[in-house]
Amino acid sequence: MVKPENLRVNLLAEPAAVPCCWQTFSWAISSDQPLTEQKEYRLQVRKPMEPTLAADTGFVQSGRSSGIEIASWEHPPEPDSVYLWRVAVRGDQGEEGVSDEAAFLTESAFMHAPAGIWHGEKPDLCILRASFRRPSRKVYKILANVTACSPEPARQYVYSLYVGGVFAGLGPPRYGKDAQGNSIVYYNGIDITPLVCTEENTVAALNYTSAEKSFFCEIRAYYEDGSSEALLSTADADRWEAADAAAVFRPSGSIGTGYYFAPAENFDAEALERLCWEPAEPAFLLPGTSVRPYPAEPVNRYEISPRKTGSLRDVDVFFVDFGKELVGGIGLEIDAPEAAEIIVRFGEELENGRVRYRMRTGNCYEETWRLKSGRNRLENTGMKTFRYVEFLNLPASPARIWGTAIRQEFDETASCFESSSALLNRIYDFTKYTVKATNQDLYVDSQSRERGAYEGDALINMLSAYAVEDRYALARFTALYLNTHRTWPAEYVLISILMAWEDYLYTGDASLLRSDYELLQGKLFPEKYADCRGLYGRGILQKGNVNAVLVDWPASERDGYAWEESEYNTVLNCMVYKALRCLSQIARVLNKTEDMQRMERRADELKASLISLLYAPEQGAFYDGLCADRTPARHFSQHASAFALYCGVYEGDEMRRALISFLKKQGKIKMSVYGAFYLLEGLYAAGAGDYAAELLLQEDTADGARTWAYMLEKGATITTEAWNPTNKPNMTFSHPWGSAPASQIVRGIFGIRPLEPGFGRFQVWIQAGPLRKASVTAPTVKGPVCVSFEKSEGAPEKLEVVLTVPPNTEAEVRSGADGSVVCRFSCGTHRFLLPA
Repeated sequence: MVKPENLRVNLLAEPAAVPCCWQTFSWAISSDQPLTEQKEYRLQVRKPMEPTLAADTGFVQSGRSSGIEIASWEHPPEPDSVYLWRVAVRGDQGEEGVSDEAAFLTESAFMHAPAGIWHGEKPDLCILRASFRRPSRKVYKILANVTACSPEPARQYVYSLYVGGVFAGLGPPRYGKDAQGNSIVYYNGIDITPLVCTEENTVAALNYTSAEKSFFCEIRAYYEDGSSEALLSTADADRWEAADAAAVFRPSGSIGTGYYFAPAENFDAEALERLCWEPAEPAFLLPGTSVRPYPAEPVNRYEISPRKTGSLRDVDVFFVDFGKELVGGIGLEIDAPEAAEIIVRFGEELENGRVRYRMRTGNCYEETWRLKSGRNRLENTGMKTFRYVEFLNLPASPARIWGTAIRQEFDETASCFESSSALLNRIYDFTKYTVKATNQDLYVDSQSRERGAYEGDALINMLSAYAVEDRYALARFTALYLNTHRTWPAEYVLISILMAWEDYLYTGDASLLRSDYELLQGKLFPEKYADCRGLYGRGILQKGNVNAVLVDWPASERDGYAWEESEYNTVLNCMVYKALRCLSQIARVLNKTEDMQRMERRADELKASLISLLYAPEQGAFYDGLCADRTPARHFSQHASAFALYCGVYEGDEMRRALISFLKKQGKIKMSVYGAFYLLEGLYAAGAGDYAAELLLQEDTADGARTWAYMLEKGATITTEAWNPTNKPNMTFSHPWGSAPASQIVRGIFGIRPLEPGFGRFQVWIQAGPLRKASVTAPTVKGPVCVSFEKSEGAPEKLEVVLTVPPNTEAEVRSGADGSVVCRFSCGTHRFLLPA
């Protein structure tokens, strides 16, 4: 049987606020028949109970199953509506299949020009509440369409929403920007259906911000006939009450750093009972601000049980270890015999057996909680990064302690890996958990010190996420955000182009390419600064230090790079070359032929100049750069040749082998956690998997070691910002740019990479290295790809491979150091031998 499954709109499995002007549809195919290839599809969209279809594409001859747009609607989508859709497909063997119907809800009309509220005295901490009744009609869903201003000062969500005292959701994410530079505020459509009872319901929002101070909410019921009605909104300000919550939280200092201010939550349990409620006052958006649906999955809170609890000997301290670092807060239930004041400390590390709450990052995670006599239930609403907690001066044993992990939903079953290497198995689990724990509403460097989105971090995070989860919207939202919020290193602005291309390859959806093409073109530096046979020099700094060249970070991790001497930097120009290649491909997709040809010509010229001016054949390596007099800087760092390999700046097998040989002579990683991604990615792409695996599996755990084994040895459960404190004393223990092994196990060891957009065709190129056996399940938009191998006994050694290809795609199996194609497989499970 053939059947379309995993239906999504705008990459979302449960779309709750789909823009009326923009929808893309995708699906995967389930089949119990081999060789299934989609030849035609038909999309149908309807409103419930309507006699006519809103859209019907008829059968379209195409194998595409992602990024599908409906060119013509009989009845275009309307706001505040329920729509049902299904897809029918025809296969290459004449088989037909029809999906079950899936629903999507369209955007909120209220949010087109929302009216908001706040407390009249404009406090930073504000609780708002109102009541509403569940309608007597049978509902399909009840949504809370919610946003607030501003998330920028604390670099985190403003509101935490509760219905009937139960947590429902939080938001919004950081502001976007439109083409004119005006702010975009994003709202969430939160499904509160299970929380709404038949009687009176109370909705409450706990808000914190120090700027703009406005909250916008509409509770809307969607009925099974497709219609909807508002049950409550902040446009009716007189239905809402407001309370200044400063006395409850007693804000007195920040848990943040110089990058942001977020208050310590110094709870006063008695003050919560003394809140003074007043009528809420109207509040408004700033002029020019627009409101749009948040285009990724919602962030929620997940309860985490402690791994270990107990009192420390000889001190009045109750200790909690959650086993793994989490991003979020904690909750405490305790029966206090009398009012008491306790101290709560959080940290990523232990120091002499105690929690290091004054963290390396500059954060101070210490709060003072005032308990009332009797039962207390207190729970953080803010966001910290920690594994350990200690309570000082508890008046009694806790009834219950829990963690609240703040993240998106994560499907553990979407991916898996196991191998003959116990260390590699640990590294995979380590990096997979990193992705899971750091999936908030935007990819950031870490939620501790900076909470900043950076292109270089996001590229690594994106590819790690693609390797372990079947969700793509958060990566895309981050790419869109960074297209209008560029950061300071010169290379990073170019990485936005690389991210856009990877998004298209993995999703098959060209929406980002079309919407942001002009922005992506603007990521290239003006040609007038390419004044040495196409090479860019320090002239780009005339646009400001935002174009300073990074090479690697921290600066101590540059392997002696001739950074000062290099007027024309090899790493920078290699990245320009790769960006030009990707942008030419994007232009081809968008049928912009002249742009494509111009980018290809520039890329060819730049590559030729890089090789002729900066490659030293006798060394088999690239110089770090050209000096101002246009002679080579006489130093060969690991970075210069690693980035050249990653960017494809070489000609022919002889040069490829020479670069690999030079890098092998280094014997170890001489780059940062960030730089190591490019080293591994380049080695695997060039067929040097044996050496890449050697670097990945290095077991050195001595101080200063640049290994993932060292991270694990020191107790990290989310990848760290630097290899170790010796390399960067203020490092975080929650930095997903260290998660490169997640992508390199899938893209490197197994060589699973898309060759056509949306995995229309993909490669499998096993580079087993020292592994005797291994197996992986990697999610794709076509369905999971499963590969396992085991080395046979005897000579010559062979790989016994089992490959499962999902329907509607083709696997191109490659082998050898040059990646020669040896066979191709369509849908089904295949067993075959390859040279080891």
